[in-house]
Amino acid sequence: MGEAAIIHVNIVDYPAAIAQAHDPSLARRPFVVAAECVWSS
Repeated sequence: MGEAAIIHVNIVDYPAAIAQAHDPSLARRPFVVAAECVWSS
């Protein structure tokens, strides 16, 4: 079995487009699609 490449693509535009299609008023103002805390204390 050969090596496989793992590609992670973080595409924010797709969920944003879905949200704007559901609620067209979002196209006229900024909005948060997702927020993630990546640090630990």
